[in-house]
Amino acid sequence: MQTAAETATRMAPEMPSGGPADTLDPAEIERFTRCAAEWWDSNGKFRTLHLIGPARMTFLRDALMRHFGRPQGASRPLDELSILDIGCGGGLVCEPLCRLGARVTGIDPGLDNVEAARRHAASQGLAIDYRTARVEDLAAKGCSFDAVACLEVVEHVPDPGAFLKTCAGLVRPGGLMLLSPSIAPSRPICWQLSGRNTCCAGCPSARTNGSDSSPPTR
Repeated sequence: MQTAAETATRMAPEMPSGGPADTLDPAEIERFTRCAAEWWDSNGKFRTLHLIGPARMTFLRDALMRHFGRPQGASRPLDELSILDIGCGGGLVCEPLCRLGARVTGIDPGLDNVEAARRHAASQGLAIDYRTARVEDLAAKGCSFDAVACLEVVEHVPDPGAFLKTCAGLVRPGGLMLLSPSIAPSRPICWQLSGRNTCCAGCPSARTNGSDSSPPTR
């Protein structure tokens, strides 16, 4: 088992104390990094995410198609849409989005998670841009995307307001932000992000039915 100090070396680089780094919780990153080898084990610690995967992807696909006016029946309805998956873990959301035609970028502060995602995508012949990074890193580079997905992540950051503000800044005007916090209501919600012509949709989360997307302790 890695110590916190060892895990820190497996996180996104250049995390200064204070400021943007305050949107990260090292203990949470360490907890998920310890489980990096289990992302694609449907009977492992991420079993809940595998169980809700089909329903969640249906919601995400439909929300994206509706927002961007994509026709029904297309084999790759998200063709050429640029989508960022924040806190991508092992790529459970990135891969199906890629198969639907999207140009997907997945970021995670845990290097082991990103490496697991890269290995699995390679085994499936999928081209996904995985990066060990924070949302602040992308914001500093001026990155923007047609859509930004932040699923089961908000509850793991110490300052959700600052975190979501940075996430929203990565969405292109007229784009879509997709949220699924553990405290989300059981029905989809939609609202406008203040100051931006950007729609934000929230989908049912893993805890909506009393379950927990966090990897349980064995």
